[in-house]
Amino acid sequence: LVTTNASPENDTDTFSSIAGDIFHFAHLGDVTAYPAMIAYLISSRQPDLIVLSHTEHFYHLLPFIQMKFPHIPVTDINHIEDMKWRSGGYPAISARFTGYISSHIVISDWLKTFMIQRGVQEQKLETIYIGADTAAIRPLPPAERAGRVHASFSKTAGTTVILFPARLTHQKKALLL
Repeated sequence: LVTTNASPENDTDTFSSIAGDIFHFAHLGDVTAYPAMIAYLISSRQPDLIVLSHTEHFYHLLPFIQMKFPHIPVTDINHIEDMKWRSGGYPAISARFTGYISSHIVISDWLKTFMIQRGVQEQKLETIYIGADTAAIRPLPPAERAGRVHASFSKTAGTTVILFPARLTHQKKALLL
C-alpha cells in the first residue's frame, strides 16, 4: 500500500496489521525520489495490478512505470470532479494519462461522460455505483464471494485482499471496513 500525500491523521496502524507494508512516500523522500521508490516496490513486491486513485504524483509516474514495467496493468478509480482544480480535478488528470491506464472505474454515468468528453475511450470505462440497492442486489455467500475476489486478483484462498481507494484518514472512514 502506497500513499503519496502527507496527512496529520491516518489509520496506518489498523491497515498495517492487514496489508503488511504501508509506504507513505511523502515521509520517505522528496518527490524526485518517487521514481526510484516505486521501481523498488514494484520490483520487490511484483504486483499483478496497480490501482490508483486521486494521486497526482502517481499519474505523473505512469509513463515511467509503463516504460519499466509494461506487463503490469493500471486501473484508476475516480469519484468526483472539481472544475476549480486542474480544470476538472483528478478525473481530468486521469484522462490526460489514459494512454498509460488499462481501465478506469468511475462512480456515476455523469463522471463517465465527463471522462469520455476528455478523450477516454468508452470501452476503458466502467461505472461502479456507490450505495447499491441492497434490496435489489443480493451479495454472494461469503465463501463464494471470497473465491471470486481471490480469483480475480490471482491470489490464493486465505490471502486478505482489500481495495480501499481513498486516503487513510478518519474522514474516509476506513475503519468501517
